[in-house]
Amino acid sequence: MTIRVCVYGSSSPKTPKIYEEYAFKLGELIADKKLICVNGAGKFGVMGNVSKGCKSKNGYVIGVMHELFSVDGIHESPLVDEFVLSKGNDLNERKQLLIDHSDCFIALPGGTGTFEEFWEIVSEKTLNFKGLSNKPICLLNINGFYDGFILQLQRAFDDSLLYHKIDEYFYVANTPEEALEWCIDTYYSNDSNKNNKLNTSRVHR
Repeated sequence: MTIRVCVYGSSSPKTPKIYEEYAFKLGELIADKKLICVNGAGKFGVMGNVSKGCKSKNGYVIGVMHELFSVDGIHESPLVDEFVLSKGNDLNERKQLLIDHSDCFIALPGGTGTFEEFWEIVSEKTLNFKGLSNKPICLLNINGFYDGFILQLQRAFDDSLLYHKIDEYFYVANTPEEALEWCIDTYYSNDSNKNNKLNTSRVHR
C-alpha cells in the first residue's frame, strides 16, 4: 500500500518564502519515497509549493477542493493529478474527504483554515472518530510558528484539562525529513497497518 500524506497549510500568495521552501522540500521527499501527496489543491503558499515539489520529482498529487472553487479550469491544474470535489454550504465534506483520502497528516504554517483542520483531527482522533485512530498527526514547527499551540496545550495539561499527555496528541517536528520519517515509522508501527507493506510499484505515475 502506498501511504497518502495529507499536508495542511496556507494557500496565500503572501506566504513567507521560508514556509514555501519547507513545503517544496516536503513535496520532493513525498515523491522521492514514492508516496502520494494530498492537499487542498491551492495554487499558492504551502499548498501550491508542496504540490510543486512533489511534481518536480514526478510524484502524484491528489487535490481535495470545494466545488465552489472549481471554476475557470482551476480543476485542471498541472500541479494536481487527481481532483476530488466536495459539495455543500460549508467545508465539512471537504475536510472529511481529506481525511478519507489520507493515511497521515502534516501541518505546516497556515491561517485559521489550517488551524481548524489541525485541531479537528487532533480532537476527533482522541475520541476514535472519523477513522483517525491509526493515522499519525505531525506538526511541522517552522521557525517556532506553532510555539503558541504547544504552549497553550501545555497550559491545559498543567491545569488538568487534558485526558492525555501532550505527545500523545501529535508529534512536533522541525524539518520536513523528520516529519515524514516519523509519519512513516508511526504508520507502520500500528498493528492494523503492519501488513500494508510499502509497495513502490503501485505508486501512481
